[in-house]
Amino acid sequence: TVEIFVDEHPPPHFRVKYQHLTANFSIATCERLNGSLPLRDRDIRKWWQKYRLAIASAWNAHRPSDCTVGPVDIDALGWSN
Repeated sequence: TVEIFVDEHPPPHFRVKYQHLTANFSIATCERLNGSLPLRDRDIRKWWQKYRLAIASAWNAHRPSDCTVGPVDIDALGWSN
């Protein structure tokens, strides 16, 4: 399961949950921020490569206006539709 909590702490990130374990990954880089999973980071990265624009767009679209964590700058990352 992949979860995005848009009103949370920086940096913008997504959580992967598998077999009751979780890990958080940066939306911009897919770097593992914390957590433990019995999954390889390269498998998460492969999935992220395919869906990173959708994840970043969801973060930006659903982030509350008073959220202290900024949007993901899709243009600065060089990602395009």
